[in-house]
Amino acid sequence: MSPKTYFPSQYLLDLATFANSRAVPLNGPFWMLCGMTAGNLFEPDKRRQFISPTEFLCCSYALNLLDQGIYQYVPHLHHTWRSHVAPFVDTRGCHYGHGGWTHRPSSIIVFAEDPSYIPRAKPIELGSDLPGYLTYFLYEYAPSILRNETADSFDPSMLLRQLQHDPDCAELCHIAIPSAGTT
Repeated sequence: MSPKTYFPSQYLLDLATFANSRAVPLNGPFWMLCGMTAGNLFEPDKRRQFISPTEFLCCSYALNLLDQGIYQYVPHLHHTWRSHVAPFVDTRGCHYGHGGWTHRPSSIIVFAEDPSYIPRAKPIELGSDLPGYLTYFLYEYAPSILRNETADSFDPSMLLRQLQHDPDCAELCHIAIPSAGTT
């Protein structure tokens, strides 16, 4: 599945499965994504309930990354972003460090590669899927939300460059993200 197929039609179903009877808001971050709550996806019996665990994690990473990037680098758009973005489980929601969670979006990638904190959990490989998801969210989804909100245009390429130099987003140096014209 591609992000253009999965995100609009399947993501919210997987998010509801992940939230496990918690109310999912209409927009923005909620609850907490950490080593403890990741059990809702990584427990082998629960994993089968998801349409696509890999794509759910790719969406979760991209939405948390953009939330952090917009907050840091285009703060005047952050309220608009949070008011219109699809709901997502927040990597900053847990303050206990369950499973080594660091409040960074990269925690999603690290935990997916090594979910050993959860008994019987198996890793989920995100590497080959992440570039397509990041490209989609940066160059299509975020601009669709932010395009008409200010006189300043949202520049996804500029945001990506800033994130690639952000020490909290060092993983982006290892992810080949195509430019806008190649999506």
